[in-house]
Amino acid sequence: MKILLVNYRYFLSGGPESYLFKIEELFRQNGDEVFIFSAKHPRNRPSPQADYFVEGRGNDIYFDRIRLTPSNVIQLLKGAFYNPEAARNLKRMIHDLRPDVVYVLQQINLLSPSVFMAARKAGVRVVHRLSDYNMMCPRFDFLRDNHPCEKCLTGSLLNGVRFKCVHHSFGASLVRVLSMYFHRWIGAFNCVDGFVVTNRFMERKLRESNIAPNRIFVVPTFIDSTTIQPRYDHKNYILYLGRLKPEKGPQHAVAAMAHLSDLDLRLKVTGRLEEDPTGQLTSLIDQHQLAQHIDFEGFVHGEQLIKLIQGALALVCPSVLYDNMPNVMLEAAAHGKPMIAPRHGSFPDVVEDGRTGLLYSPGDAADLARQIRRLIIEPELAATLGKQARAKCEQEYSPERHYQHLRRVLQPESLA
Repeated sequence: MKILLVNYRYFLSGGPESYLFKIEELFRQNGDEVFIFSAKHPRNRPSPQADYFVEGRGNDIYFDRIRLTPSNVIQLLKGAFYNPEAARNLKRMIHDLRPDVVYVLQQINLLSPSVFMAARKAGVRVVHRLSDYNMMCPRFDFLRDNHPCEKCLTGSLLNGVRFKCVHHSFGASLVRVLSMYFHRWIGAFNCVDGFVVTNRFMERKLRESNIAPNRIFVVPTFIDSTTIQPRYDHKNYILYLGRLKPEKGPQHAVAAMAHLSDLDLRLKVTGRLEEDPTGQLTSLIDQHQLAQHIDFEGFVHGEQLIKLIQGALALVCPSVLYDNMPNVMLEAAAHGKPMIAPRHGSFPDVVEDGRTGLLYSPGDAADLARQIRRLIIEPELAATLGKQARAKCEQEYSPERHYQHLRRVLQPESLA
């Protein structure tokens, strides 16, 4: 199979790119020929198809760091609505390389949905994998004032302008909402033959949006657990592995420790306390005198990160967001560690409460603490949950299973 992978970055900067490089390697391992279409950037990995890449929008990848020069503003608007360069270059690439399918990951705000229309006009099957909720929510994450919000899903997209949901800016929110209406008006998403989602929750939300009710395929992401040795012992700490942004919920993990100070238990947090953008973590630690119960580990990666996960009693993912099956959940399971997560969004699809992990009421630090305490007062529980999480990981989230299910979506005629 000849696969043209489309993503707005070709360097590692987040979850979509982590998946991009893993799936690129998996395709090649299975004998597929892979082509890459992306945008130019100094950090890009080398690619034989780099000449087809479109112009980027400066060297910064985050909106608030982009210099709003006239050329960058034009690139931003093209990326938001319709990028003719992306359409032209992709059409030329399809003509030259003759792929069997175009597999689009992230295109939003740079390549634009023009890539869907260009591929459809070239007569190639188009499959789009959703990494977030950008087709349904102007902010991409169903979050407003640090609480879940579905007003644009159940009502009008103009709620996103009303509440200045995009970068707290009326102008940015208006552009984003107008672009969403524009893409629906020109039928951009009608050019997609199949939408790949990682979990049932996103499938339900996409159906509710009525954008593509009959073209949705649930294909969970994957991890190669055969390369990971599980550990079912621990060193009496809970691990928070993630960014220190309020929407990721580190404040709930810290607040939970206020209910557990009687236990011989620590909370380890990846990152530095001074990276907290709100100061809320410092306030909670001072208020509840938790300095002796919490360790900030700084930036951790490689072997150091593996050891940190191996020594944990459990991992906690106290996200305020619905999230989209974050990689940390599979990493925990592969290492034989139970995950404690909120009972909302994509989490209940991955964490089976009482079998592979524990769920708690979203935003309730006391309930989070109760679930953590269970692992202490029931000494065998963490190992039992961890073993079952590992077994589920091997059975449901293996690279082989992912490839088999994804291939059915990318090339359904091959099964005939």
